[in-house]
Amino acid sequence: MAPRDVGGDGSCYSHSGSPAIAHASIRKAAASGKARTLAAALNGASRSARMVRLSAIGDMGRMAREHADHIVGTIKAAGLAVVGYTHHWREAQPAESWRGRLMASVQSLSEADEALAQGWRAAAVVAPDHPARSRTPGGATVVVCPAQIAEAAGRKVTCNTCRLCDASRPGPVIAFREHGNGSRIKARSA
Repeated sequence: MAPRDVGGDGSCYSHSGSPAIAHASIRKAAASGKARTLAAALNGASRSARMVRLSAIGDMGRMAREHADHIVGTIKAAGLAVVGYTHHWREAQPAESWRGRLMASVQSLSEADEALAQGWRAAAVVAPDHPARSRTPGGATVVVCPAQIAEAAGRKVTCNTCRLCDASRPGPVIAFREHGNGSRIKARSA
């Protein structure tokens, strides 16, 4: 089964390359009953873990509020923060369930301003040469993912050490420079 176009415009990074292969593997494990539960994942987490990434492929945004509350509550009870993104931030139910928990995944820095006005933190894909720091058209601070900046400088930063994408805390718009083999993302900076 082909992945669905979550962004609506063919922009989701998971539709090509290794993310698409990983997605197929996850679906196969789920179909065979071998998928890991949240409890199993938390029990197997590294002692140095500080965050749980919700859905590296796919979008948690349309999950019912009671499920969102259970997942976030379980993660927080384990002493961890949540990191994740949703394309569905404009919709009422995802906003009610996930604003302040997930970042709004936006298609441009102009759209980031729209998400910010609705109370979301925002993350956008930008051109590979986008400056490390910039501003949205509305004046909000934009920071390129520190892991991407560090990698380019030969250093290592992880989500676990950075935590800028923790939507429960205030922070800048996070920009992810377009990257990856066969990426079909059409980054727009305006």
